[in-house]
Amino acid sequence: LSGRETTATMNLEWLKASRHMRCAPPADALERILIAARDGATRAELLAIAAPQRPERANQWVDHLAWHRMIVFDLHARLENNTIFTAASTKEH
Repeated sequence: LSGRETTATMNLEWLKASRHMRCAPPADALERILIAARDGATRAELLAIAAPQRPERANQWVDHLAWHRMIVFDLHARLENNTIFTAASTKEH
């Protein structure tokens, strides 16, 4: 396969590590993340909202939700702390 977009491929490679259910956020953190992402929030904001005392714990939670397309971002832009995530559908969650 030629012509694969490098940035999108790198983003997917990064996210796939958190695709398993063991990386899913607990129910209370899931709700906080989805509410915060309704109108768009940066990755850093979502991490802080999901786990205020230890935001680093929420890395896998945010990645898990992005992998499962519960929150979405521009796959063709480099995934960073200032990347904007938006809830995929407020009707579903």
